[in-house]
Amino acid sequence: LHMAKQSTKRANLFGMNLLITDSMSAAGQAVIALASEEGANIYCCAEKTYHDYLKSLSSRITCLESNPEKWLPALEEQMDVVIDN
Repeated sequence: LHMAKQSTKRANLFGMNLLITDSMSAAGQAVIALASEEGANIYCCAEKTYHDYLKSLSSRITCLESNPEKWLPALEEQMDVVIDN
């Protein structure tokens, strides 16, 4: 986790759009914590039942349906970083 934090600091994520494809995984949760701390705009893919939980983690989170067909056309080419885990 320390190494991941160091690499995100070098990347300067403030204001960047970051998409996490599996926000409820352990890796996804770690990325949310680090990216939120760095000020990124976080787009989280998860089942709708988890959206309230994810939104409680950061005010910078936008929740998306798990099915990319519902959101991909609107977000295509707008993400600066994609974590496909």
